[in-house]
Amino acid sequence: MLKSLRFSHVLLALMFWMSSFVAHAYTIRCNAKQSICEITTNRLAVGDKIAVFTDKGYLVAVGAVKNIDGQKRLIQMTKAFGVISQSDTARFIEDEQASNPGAYFKLLRMLPDRILGAEFGIISIGAGDQLPGLTAGAYYGHLWRNQLYLIAGADLISSAGTASDKLNDLDQTDVSASGMALSGGLSGIIWPNSSVSLNLSGRLGFAWLSLGINADDYDASKVLNDRLHSGFGLYARGKAQLIYHWGKFTPGLGLVAGYVHNAAFTSVVGSVGYAF
Repeated sequence: MLKSLRFSHVLLALMFWMSSFVAHAYTIRCNAKQSICEITTNRLAVGDKIAVFTDKGYLVAVGAVKNIDGQKRLIQMTKAFGVISQSDTARFIEDEQASNPGAYFKLLRMLPDRILGAEFGIISIGAGDQLPGLTAGAYYGHLWRNQLYLIAGADLISSAGTASDKLNDLDQTDVSASGMALSGGLSGIIWPNSSVSLNLSGRLGFAWLSLGINADDYDASKVLNDRLHSGFGLYARGKAQLIYHWGKFTPGLGLVAGYVHNAAFTSVVGSVGYAF
C-alpha cells in the first residue's frame, strides 16, 4: 500500500513537472539577424525545439537548442514568419509541431515591402442615362508603416451609353467616354494574419477623357450636363475589397466608388497582387 502511494506521488509530480515544462514561457533575446537567440533555463536539452509567439498567440519563429552554457540555451532559428520583438516569448514544442508548424499554430503573416498588381472590372458612370463599360488598371504599393501602404495606380476607362438634351430636342443619342487616369494615395490591410484580409484604399489624381457623340452639331459635354468633358479633370476613388493570401499572390474581389471629372461612378473589380 505504501509503495503504491509513493508511486502515485512520483507519477503526479512527474506529470506536474512535464506540464509546467511544456507550458512555461521564456523571455528571449536575439542577435541583429535573429538567426541565434538566447533564453535562460535549466529545463531544455540540446536538440529541443523552441517556438516564439506574440502576446496574441501568433507563431513568429521556430528553432532548436544548439548549445548550452550554464543556464543559457542558445537557439538556432530555423523558420521565421515575422520579426521577433521584445514582447514575444518562447516555448518548448514537440518535434512534429516544429516540422509542420502551420498545422498546429496560427502563423504570423509578415506583410511584403512591395506589391505590384492588376485589376479588371465593370464600371457605371453617372452621366447621361448611365454610361456602363469596362475598366482595367495596374497599381504599385510600398509598405510605409505597420499595415499601411503608399500606393500609385493607372486606370483605363471605356464606357458608352445614351444621353438626351431635351432643351435642344435631342433624344437618346449614343455617347461614349474613354480615357486614362493616374492617381496616388494610401492602402491599408485589416486582419493581415488571416487567410482572407480586408483591403481599404483611397487615391486622388486626374483623368483624361475623350468624348464621342452620335449627333452632328452637338457638344457631348453639354449633352452630358458638363459632368464629363474632353480633356483633363478630377479623378478620385475609394476601394474596399477582400483579398486571399495565396503564397506571394493576393487575388481579390472588391467595390470601387469615386468621381471622374464631375460624375460619380461605381465599379466591381477583380484583382491580383504579387508581393516582392
